Amino acid sequence: MNIVLSLRRAMRRSNLIRLPRISYRNPRDDKHSFLIAVLSFCVVILNACSSVQKVSQKDISVPSVDWTKTLHFKEIRLWPKEFAVPSPFGNYVFQGSHFGFLRALNDRGKSLWQFDVPEGFTSSSLLVGERVFVGALSGDFYCLEASTGKVVWKYPTQFPIHSKPVYAEGKVFFLTGDDNLVALNASSGKWLWNYKRERSADAVTIFGSSSPALFGNKIFVGFSDGSAVALSASNGSLRWGQKISHGTRFVDVDSTPYVDNNRAIFLSYEGAVYSLNSETGQVQWSNTTSGGVGFVVDDGFIYVANLLSEVVAYDVNKGALKWTAKLEKSGSLTSPVIWKDALLVGDSNMGVWALDKKNGSILWKYKTKKGVSAVPAVLGDKAYVYSNISKLYALEWRKEK
Repeated sequence: MNIVLSLRRAMRRSNLIRLPRISYRNPRDDKHSFLIAVLSFCVVILNACSSVQKVSQKDISVPSVDWTKTLHFKEIRLWPKEFAVPSPFGNYVFQGSHFGFLRALNDRGKSLWQFDVPEGFTSSSLLVGERVFVGALSGDFYCLEASTGKVVWKYPTQFPIHSKPVYAEGKVFFLTGDDNLVALNASSGKWLWNYKRERSADAVTIFGSSSPALFGNKIFVGFSDGSAVALSASNGSLRWGQKISHGTRFVDVDSTPYVDNNRAIFLSYEGAVYSLNSETGQVQWSNTTSGGVGFVVDDGFIYVANLLSEVVAYDVNKGALKWTAKLEKSGSLTSPVIWKDALLVGDSNMGVWALDKKNGSILWKYKTKKGVSAVPAVLGDKAYVYSNISKLYALEWRKEK
């Protein structure tokens, strides 16, 4: 009796498994309950032992698993890829799912509320004050109360929304799946303006959309016709447009641009990274890569993930190749993100890799069931990883002893 109660107390403290309350009679007459408790405790121990695997031989820092949360419990044979990026803001973490819900959690993994829709989410969320903005696969764009998930307003479109929204001066911007950039009043959801790019009827495009980037009074965004565009954030008028991808198949410019005073960097799926003058759109330099998936800019370098399971580093000023890292036996990679001195890259076969920014060597990896197709997200000392079995992982940085 005392052993079983001790096991249940340990399981509750672990916060990894929640079991229904069991009424104990006499352990001698209830051997099945005892065996169930022992087996469940073993599951807790195995889950707790699931940790980040250090690969590098150097004396490096590695993260630990702070908590995990399974958001969808129904087992199905053909599990869809989960592309919705975790969205951490302060004490909130918002996580959408292909299964038709947006879940709000606190930074300890406790569920706060869930918002259900018919067709699910593949975009990430944006928190502004006490409002959450997010687009759905149904084409509806929502403004929700952050504390309750209650709908404040809804703006309907006719095409799926994959892009992350951005906010500036009372406006919220997002791109729809038919290459339509929409600006709404953030308070009321009222339409302000839109900018539409037409593509040819025989164009073959990939899944996904660019997320707009704001800099000054301009909004920068890529389109599936192969164009990089800068618009006025005030009224949507075209400042400049530059064709950076040619042909009729997979010419999409779907990555989120990087913009500063000197440049606007875009990546085409066809396989080229471009640095454009942010004022004029004039090409400063370009370099080829084998199918651009996504990129991040940090400390003078551009880090690009491509279709060959490679992460490639370029000099941001001249576009010169610095190093190439090949991830063996990997699946489709996500866009990289920066966490401390590492590049985090999701892998649809394995989970998440951490590479050294200086040379691309593998520092550590973390395996998840069914891999990771959503770009990891970082906030301070925590990184959030959402796997293809709808399980959210919070990794926390610690110093290797």
